Amino acid sequence: MDLIMLPQHWSAFLCISVIVAVFLIGYIRGWLMTHTLIIANFAVFLVTPPFYREIVYGFYGHGLICAGLGFRPIYLSSISFLPEWYTFLTSMFIHGGFFH
Repeated sequence: MDLIMLPQHWSAFLCISVIVAVFLIGYIRGWLMTHTLIIANFAVFLVTPPFYREIVYGFYGHGLICAGLGFRPIYLSSISFLPEWYTFLTSMFIHGGFFH
């Protein structure tokens, strides 16, 4: 059984980098986790609007198997989707857009 790793847009990696950077800064400076989560969410919110479709849906659009940072329940259905399980965390930082 081969592991499936779906391609990501560079903006998705930018969002992941922002999340990791804010958590590292929060840990080093001793911020409360609540404050760190708020800052990380706000930072990702600022990065998301220009690349919303690429970040949330990836290259495959609205199909059953999507790339992007949005979580899809199918990722839990098989071990072959193991590389995509990080979306369980990253989907918490993705929002429905500015007007949502």
